[in-house]
Amino acid sequence: MLFDSPAYFLFLIPVVVVYWRLSHRAQNIFLLLASYFFYGWWDWRFLALMIGSTHDGFSDRAENHPQPHRLESQKVGFSSHSR
Repeated sequence: MLFDSPAYFLFLIPVVVVYWRLSHRAQNIFLLLASYFFYGWWDWRFLALMIGSTHDGFSDRAENHPQPHRLESQKVGFSSHSR
């Protein structure tokens, strides 16, 4: 699915509508799942890499900073992927 294809717009419209109807936490989870679907549509073989990278970033942050401030959590997320 390319960004300029009709399939993308058919995907984008429901994603935006559902996104704005959800709470903040649910929005984050929904966008994560929608991005997995979008990139899986392009090439499903990369899904394991994306899921592993997401899991690594979130588990590393949870272990090092149980209740980080927003700015600190961003630093940890960036540093865990720059190794």
